[in-house]
Amino acid sequence: MRVQDKQVEQVKAMKYLGVMMSDDGSMDEEVEHRIGTATRMIGAMSTKVLQKSELRRKTKMKVYNACIVPALLYGCESWTLQARHMSRLQAVEMKYLRRVAGVTWMDRVRNEEVHERKARAGSSYRHDIYGGGRVDGWRS
Repeated sequence: MRVQDKQVEQVKAMKYLGVMMSDDGSMDEEVEHRIGTATRMIGAMSTKVLQKSELRRKTKMKVYNACIVPALLYGCESWTLQARHMSRLQAVEMKYLRRVAGVTWMDRVRNEEVHERKARAGSSYRHDIYGGGRVDGWRS
């Protein structure tokens, strides 16, 4: 491609407004980057937020809604998600929610129960990371 008699370089991927765009339209790299960012944030908050028994679950959920969700979903309006992306995003969400609820996989608590505990923790709404909007019904 030429612009004003200059050859424009064609690249496989580029970052535009903080979102990785690939030449084939795949969102793999961007989704993995967002998941990595959110996971690092969860790890960094572990001792300061998640392991603090002085903080109520409601406070921990506010931190989730204010910090983790925006980092995880930045630019998601332009994503073309596939089933594997959805599964990975759900896993990150459940990782945080299980830590807030104080349950592990060894406790054999189903994800639905963890979501119910989230609702009881006072989260006023739930980000629907699977559909791109908010889902009401988490009022306490």
